[in-house]
Amino acid sequence: MIVSIHSGPLLCRSRLLVQQCRTAPRVWTQHFNLSARLFNDKDSAQDDGLPTQRVRLGNNAPLPLPPLLNTVVKAARRRWTRPKPLPTPADITPFRERINNNPYAHALAMPVRQCSVTQQNLPSFFMRNLTIKRDPSTDTEWFLPITDFGKINREARPAKCAISHLNSQKLANFLFGEGGTKPHLSEKKKRLSKTLGKNTTPQSRNSIMRVAQAMVVNMRPKWMPRMFKGQVKWRPDLADLYLDLSRAHARRTLALTLKNKKKGPDAWAVAVEDPQTLAEHDNVACMLYVGGPGPSDFAEQVNEANKMIAFIEKGVMIVAEMFDRARRRDEDKTDTFPPEQIGLSRLQEKVKYPPVQYPTMPYRDRKVALYHLWDLFGEDMAKEILAETRFRNAKWIALTESKWTRNVQMQLMRLQGYIQTPI
Repeated sequence: MIVSIHSGPLLCRSRLLVQQCRTAPRVWTQHFNLSARLFNDKDSAQDDGLPTQRVRLGNNAPLPLPPLLNTVVKAARRRWTRPKPLPTPADITPFRERINNNPYAHALAMPVRQCSVTQQNLPSFFMRNLTIKRDPSTDTEWFLPITDFGKINREARPAKCAISHLNSQKLANFLFGEGGTKPHLSEKKKRLSKTLGKNTTPQSRNSIMRVAQAMVVNMRPKWMPRMFKGQVKWRPDLADLYLDLSRAHARRTLALTLKNKKKGPDAWAVAVEDPQTLAEHDNVACMLYVGGPGPSDFAEQVNEANKMIAFIEKGVMIVAEMFDRARRRDEDKTDTFPPEQIGLSRLQEKVKYPPVQYPTMPYRDRKVALYHLWDLFGEDMAKEILAETRFRNAKWIALTESKWTRNVQMQLMRLQGYIQTPI
């Protein structure tokens, strides 16, 4: 195990070991019993304040151990490379508990991926995942959102271990059947699907489907096998399918949260009669509004819209004035620069594509998210969710900060980001 060095010729002929023996650091032995077990019977270790050494036979001086054989050095190195142990429930601080209950922290902590349309690097929570699946009846490939809704339907959920079960008949009937996911001809006008032309930026050669702020592209990825190229089809009602699946997924989680019967400090949801008295409730994470257009942030949205209109009108007047100047310079032949070289101003990107405004409500010294259930689920589905709970007659519902309500907050946030439109 360890090279023995006796009196006589030096047996340690390796240059690496010789160099390590000469440059061995002065590591003080703190665990004598642990180090002594690794030596042979003829060897021993010293614990008298000197570096870890090996005692040789005869009257030869002790030889320091090289770092590769020194257990103390290896233990000190492993101290900075071994994984940090997970905290026990007794060691969780209030700050860690609040981070664990924060849905925004979990959304931002997801792996960063690059969008194939906008080329932006964002956490995977803010993107839509599409997977290529085969239709058993026609033997064609389709882009479908499978990975985001693995637990939406237990009968249609793929098997965990066998990849061949992904093309089972139940999954095919659920995805390709004429069920509730496909809109009828009379309801197509009410849907959100909209396909833009081929000249759409940023990718002019691909047809981009834009549903509110969610954009997916009909393109062939670089990693696609050759057998799939030219065969993958795009479902025409894919935007509506994703919306229906998102609503069904969030509906199930929200219904389970509102059916919880806990009350007091441990309650998951609390009915609020007046939003002005929201500060009286503790640990409020977000607010749910049931009914028509809510008063929260409505006046602010109108003011922002009026400011945007005034800004656009001002820009139009500037452009019209520049055109008038160009026309007058064209009539005057003494101009240095021809009119075609005079650049015209363009609207800024934030004016053409204004950022999305998400409604919030003031709560003590911060703001909490506000979700309008009629906008997210529709009036009929929102009433069905509240029908079997104690909040059937409530207009304002407050969800508390807890690890049990974190998942439903993330699903509501994703659904709101999918259908929210700028002012």
